[in-house]
Amino acid sequence: MLRRIENGDAGGLLAYVDNRPVGWCHAAPKADMPRAAASPLGRGADVAEVGSIVCFFVLPAFLRKGVARRLLDTACDSPRRQGFRYAEAYALADPGNDAQEYRGWLPMYLDAGFTVVTGIGDRFGGPRIDSQRAQAMRCGHAA
Repeated sequence: MLRRIENGDAGGLLAYVDNRPVGWCHAAPKADMPRAAASPLGRGADVAEVGSIVCFFVLPAFLRKGVARRLLDTACDSPRRQGFRYAEAYALADPGNDAQEYRGWLPMYLDAGFTVVTGIGDRFGGPRIDSQRAQAMRCGHAA
């Protein structure tokens, strides 16, 4: 990821409060993310049709204040504007593994209009990871 940032190839969104960055969402074409493109999650759609929403980082002082949700709403709109058919995310279905919380929790995605299309067990033995895919035109609350 550091190499992608240094090359200017890292896709994502920043959230600001008072001109200060407080959150980040890694969102980019699935085809540009080798690990996501090769994953067994989200099978059934052409990788070229999918925009992936991979993870979030929010400063501790801004947790549980809607920052991740606002980033998700914007990240859902981005694939639509880029012409993707789907927005796909890899959320945690079950709480309990703080180390993987960066993916976001399933209820946030369901509330944004995502539907679960496949799920597999985490290879590290943690909570189940679900891949959600929603029609890009229906992802989030934007019209």
